[in-house]
Amino acid sequence: MFAADSVPELVLSTAGDSAIRRRPALWTRDRALDYAGLAEGIARASGLLLEQGLQRGERVGLLAGRTVEAVTGFLGILAAGGAACILDPRLSAADLGVRLRSAEIGWLLADAAHDTLASGAAPRKRVQLEDAARAAPRTVDDIGRKDDALLVLTSGSTGAPKAVLLTHENLLSNAYGVIERTGVTPEDRLIHVLPLYHTNGTNNLLIVPFACGASVVLL
Repeated sequence: MFAADSVPELVLSTAGDSAIRRRPALWTRDRALDYAGLAEGIARASGLLLEQGLQRGERVGLLAGRTVEAVTGFLGILAAGGAACILDPRLSAADLGVRLRSAEIGWLLADAAHDTLASGAAPRKRVQLEDAARAAPRTVDDIGRKDDALLVLTSGSTGAPKAVLLTHENLLSNAYGVIERTGVTPEDRLIHVLPLYHTNGTNNLLIVPFACGASVVLL
């Protein structure tokens, strides 16, 4: 059904389909983005990180609200060859710093609303998410299934946060399985109510619908 080797390849190929590109991709309270706009936002976020010197495989934390830019920023990290970790913006700077250090996350991509919090977490490299709007679109073309893609922070049975590292192959396998079982199509519109940093909120309510050309309503 799908032949993509990475999540960005899967999403961007769907967005480039002439039957899909002008369909709605993402809705928020004050914005609507079609698939052409989603693809541009992803490429600009990727371009910003590459412009700032992100190297393939480096880990990037995302600290942002529930916005269009947060979604394109997440996928932009992957499109730049990085491994994304979406962080809980309710945490203190000290707790965020602990997570960055324990998971060896050197970069932090943060929106303006969380700039002070991002600074307090003391990442090695901090980039402002809004700067992506002025960046030249650019992506990495040869990302493979075995490349690192996503860090999910889970407390498991201990209560202490631990980072679970997933590859593009892991994410694609999950997406294909969910698509097969649920039959999501471009005609569907999904309501997104889970935290962006939750594995279900990322994998099943962003990657899955974007792979199929469906619409996501981000509450």
